[in-house]
Amino acid sequence: MDEIQMYSKLVNALLAANTIWRGGSAFFLSFKGRGILHRYSYVRPVGDLSVDLLKWLGGMNAACALLSFLGLRRSIRTQEIRGTELWILAATNVTQCFCFLLSLRSGRWSRDLAKVAVPEGLLAIFNFILALLTLRYHRNVFIRDD
Repeated sequence: MDEIQMYSKLVNALLAANTIWRGGSAFFLSFKGRGILHRYSYVRPVGDLSVDLLKWLGGMNAACALLSFLGLRRSIRTQEIRGTELWILAATNVTQCFCFLLSLRSGRWSRDLAKVAVPEGLLAIFNFILALLTLRYHRNVFIRDD
């Protein structure tokens, strides 16, 4: 297997994982926010403002899920990979991972929140690695044999 084709398959798998993770996160934050706060937070009662903020965060995750899905779709259809999506997703994952880890220090959140931070961190690392490899292939990678 050619090096670029293997890279393409890795990027497709990573974009699919990002789509699933961000889509699931958007769903749970947007529609199950109160339950999430009950599960991960020690603060009682759960306020409506907190639930509204989770819905807002769910909307931001939905945008990232759409970005991942459209990047995956383009990569499969045209066999073109752009590093821009990977950089944006890496920044999103790093930001949310740090926010989760910093929230643990406040004492208002249970340690189960770390179970959410670990996949965020792993996705961030893989996104950064493949985004750096995209720079090696001149920002866009075309795999078509014309």
